[in-house]
Amino acid sequence: MKVVQGSIDSADMCVVFGLTLAKARTHLDMLRLMGIDCEGWGRSWRRKGTSEDKYTDPEVVAVFHWCLTDVFQFSLSEAGEILKGLGKREILGSLGIGKGVANPHTKSPYCKDRVKLCWIQFCDCQFEYDAWDGEPCNTFAIMVSPPDRPGDHLRTTEFVSMASRFIDGETSDPKKVMEAIDSASIFGVDFREVFNIAIG
Repeated sequence: MKVVQGSIDSADMCVVFGLTLAKARTHLDMLRLMGIDCEGWGRSWRRKGTSEDKYTDPEVVAVFHWCLTDVFQFSLSEAGEILKGLGKREILGSLGIGKGVANPHTKSPYCKDRVKLCWIQFCDCQFEYDAWDGEPCNTFAIMVSPPDRPGDHLRTTEFVSMASRFIDGETSDPKKVMEAIDSASIFGVDFREVFNIAIG
């Protein structure tokens, strides 16, 4: 997969392209071997027209964990605590913000100095996320903030909300996604480094 690093005034940021369901399942299998549970995460809701309880798909949770450890470079124990924080925030209400975008976020003492924001887009699938517009999500803007930077947390959340207006959930064209993210920043996004990263 390709990762593009950059920053905005309130956060360090990266964008991950080329994520597939198969890659997510590979990482999920690895987490299960390590005894890390990705089932029943966050809040439950009901699928439309059914009485079935629905939780966030474990493949999505596995990708959140991968983002925390491999992209943000938190330790396994830190990632586990942050994942719990993301789940607790989700219980308060879905963070599916529409147009195929979700913005799971939390604050953590393990996050130092700057907000960390990672955009991840699945290129071959979408997931039910109980978004307000009822549309499934394929793009996740995962955000972790230092507890003592509420202003940066708010500005980054606003940035994600603005960017989601420009993102077309039907496209996985990296150039279009980057343009959509860049257009949401008043000062533009400082995209710097491109590198490849594996999952699983």
